[in-house]
Amino acid sequence: MIYIDRLCSSNISITFGSGTSEFTNETFGIQTNYQQIIGRLVFDGEFAFVNRVPEHYNWHSGALDHTEGDINGYMFLCGGAYNPGQVFNYTFQNLCAETRYEFSIYATSIGKASIPNHTEPSFTFEILTTTNHSLLASLNTGMMSDYDEMTWSKYSMLFTTQSTSAILVVKSNVPGGFGNDFAIDDIQLRVY
Repeated sequence: MIYIDRLCSSNISITFGSGTSEFTNETFGIQTNYQQIIGRLVFDGEFAFVNRVPEHYNWHSGALDHTEGDINGYMFLCGGAYNPGQVFNYTFQNLCAETRYEFSIYATSIGKASIPNHTEPSFTFEILTTTNHSLLASLNTGMMSDYDEMTWSKYSMLFTTQSTSAILVVKSNVPGGFGNDFAIDDIQLRVY
C-alpha cells in the first residue's frame, strides 16, 4: 500500500503569473543578489519579470513566455552578471518527505543567432537540502545555442527529498558582458 500525506504537495508549478503590464514588481519568492528592473532594458547582473522580450537589436524582441495558454504570461528574464555564479535560489515548501520528485524547468537564450561572438548562456541547476545544503541532484545544461527564433528547452532531473523542503539553486556557468542573456519559465516539481 502506498500512502502520500495529503498535507504535502505532490505537484508544484511556478509560471510567474500574468498581467497586461509588460513588467511586474512581484518577486515570486525568488532570492537573488541581482537587481530587479521595471520599465527598462535589463543589463548585466539585472533581471525582470516580463510578459514579452523587450525591444533590443540583439534579442528576440516581442517573444513570449513558455507557459502554454498563458496570455500575457511573465517569464524571468536576466542579463548574466560579469562573474559566473548563483543567479537565484528558491525554497520549495510542503514537499512530501522521503519522496522521489521530478524537477523540470524551461530556459532559453534570448540572443539572436545572427549576432557574432557573443556568449551563449550555460546553467547548472542544483537541488539542495534546507538543513545543511547537501546536494540532492545537479544538472548542467551545457552551452545553450542561439536560434533565429527564441527556442525554449526543457531540462529535468530526479531527486529524493530528505525533508518537507528543498532549495533550487540556478547558477550561470559563463560570464556576462556581451551575451549571456536568457529567460526561465515553468519551474515544476512532481512526484515521480
